[in-house]
Amino acid sequence: MRRKLLKLILKKVLPWLAERSRCREVVFCDARRWTEALREGAEPAGEDALAQHFLLHPEFRTLYYRRLGNWRRGVSVLKWFFRPLESCYLSCADIGPGLFIQHGFSTILLAHSVGANCWINQNVTVGYTAKGCPTVGNHVTIGAGAIVIGPITIGDHAVIGAGAVVVKSVPPGATVVGNPARIIKQSAVNDL
Repeated sequence: MRRKLLKLILKKVLPWLAERSRCREVVFCDARRWTEALREGAEPAGEDALAQHFLLHPEFRTLYYRRLGNWRRGVSVLKWFFRPLESCYLSCADIGPGLFIQHGFSTILLAHSVGANCWINQNVTVGYTAKGCPTVGNHVTIGAGAIVIGPITIGDHAVIGAGAVVVKSVPPGATVVGNPARIIKQSAVNDL
């Protein structure tokens, strides 16, 4: 009973806050992506999906709070009751819609930008060197424990394997693994 009431309240409050901070469409795109990723093709349900992911997944809450940015009214009250994942840091200038963070424990995302519909696993570091930070394209998958650092570009549809250490740019459609990362597969982006 309490969970149903809480979900009903969140179905009204979360979209309202997103509307006030001008990120409603992006927040709903995130919710649809999480529904697809977690339920393997289940039909997205709008406010239901948004409230459900917010309640159950601290990674989603962290992303939601990041989307709201500096719009503080209302957010501080939510954070009191619904904590973000403390070990998931999202400090990018621009994060595209549809970011999915699976098991975001110990994940650091400090990129210049992250494209649309990216998938990031746990214990991932995307960050700076003295020369700069990465730019991550659209539809990129970064496996568990991967490290992507420096002023490099990760092309659209690239796959970074688990535990890979990437310090050079990755072309679109490439799959890289290892330390240092090397290309093991190259797909034409048109085929994806």
